Amino acid sequence: SILDNSFSYFTIVISMLSSFGRKLVFSNLSYQTTEGNLMEYFSNYGSIEDLRLFKDDQNQSLRQGFLVYSD
Repeated sequence: SILDNSFSYFTIVISMLSSFGRKLVFSNLSYQTTEGNLMEYFSNYGSIEDLRLFKDDQNQSLRQGFLVYSD
């Protein structure tokens, strides 16, 4: 499953202060996690308006990011 392979040792913190509670901030992701993995997994819970996985200047994952669900 995606959780077993790409999301090992990850933490999700729900941000209640922005976007009316529609924003998820995540950190400590696996280096193998991609935007596609995140989109595939979290789109099961609603329509995603924006998704960002932070990367360095060499396109290496910084293991954190966020997503915002649509209404």
